[in-house]
Amino acid sequence: MVYRYFSMATITLKQIAEKVGVTPMTVSSALTGRGRVGIGTRERILQVAQELGYRPNASARATRTGRFGCIGLLVSSDKQYSYTPDALLWGIDSALEETGNHLALARLSGDFDGTEASLPKSLRERLVDGMLVNLTHHLPPHISDAVTASRIPAIWMNTRMSSDCVYPDDRAAARALTRRLIERGHTRIAWTNYGSGTGEREDDRHYSEFDRMAGYMDAMASAGLMPRLVQPAEPLPHKEWLAHCRSWLSVPERPTAALVYRVSSARPVAAAAMSLGMTMGKDLEIETFGEYPLVDECLGLSISVVPFYELGKIAAQMLLKKVLRPDVPLPAQAVPFSL
Repeated sequence: MVYRYFSMATITLKQIAEKVGVTPMTVSSALTGRGRVGIGTRERILQVAQELGYRPNASARATRTGRFGCIGLLVSSDKQYSYTPDALLWGIDSALEETGNHLALARLSGDFDGTEASLPKSLRERLVDGMLVNLTHHLPPHISDAVTASRIPAIWMNTRMSSDCVYPDDRAAARALTRRLIERGHTRIAWTNYGSGTGEREDDRHYSEFDRMAGYMDAMASAGLMPRLVQPAEPLPHKEWLAHCRSWLSVPERPTAALVYRVSSARPVAAAAMSLGMTMGKDLEIETFGEYPLVDECLGLSISVVPFYELGKIAAQMLLKKVLRPDVPLPAQAVPFSL
């Protein structure tokens, strides 16, 4: 008996075809799931491919099709430019797994100066089919210009643009949460944000700050209620947050409920209320936004989860469409919250 040994690097479709007794085209159809191949033949081909240690040759496929089957995720090493929660990654991975694609990380250094030499290799040498851009705000113009100049199909995430982007529908969510407080009988509802000051440049603040406040204002106006905006003109040091919260919670006719921009701003509100002897959920009710539900259940916060998983999955699906028609702008898509 003669044994033939194949290394993983040398297994070809022709070798599998010879062993099964079919054509290389039939093997290709069975391995890719395309074309019409009988169930028995397909199972035999897959079995032989596994026995021989066959692995698809990505380089050969890229040469043949012009595609890498790879999507890039562009982030920044500077945290002020991008935030990448786990749920966002899992959503992206889910969509790519379903289509046989994979993800590669491309990271901009904090000292990126806009020159081609300082771009990640996947952008310089176009090693990906498309790019998911997770750069949200505080962006110097040369960063977005560099993405555009690369001419790689791109979808932006968690930022609101006229096209080719996916973002959480923060305005609708804030409107719904405020209405929920109104339906529970609250008429003195505050909007609170300690993350930044109203005097800061708009480009330095994430779009969600404006959209969540706008949603609150929408609901208050529809109900004929007076808005109560609690947001310092300039950012306060963290050590002053608690005292500031105590000051507006101590006034006559104080708010009985608050919609707070994010969990980190909601914690001092809840702590100040309890230090004043209030019972959370009874004397003061707080609705806020966060990455995880009920992370501060002991503080009595009701947390609506930002739909990062859905955002990542939809963004990846949009990008795969963009890769096929890179010159056609895709409508911006707002992802609803599940409240």
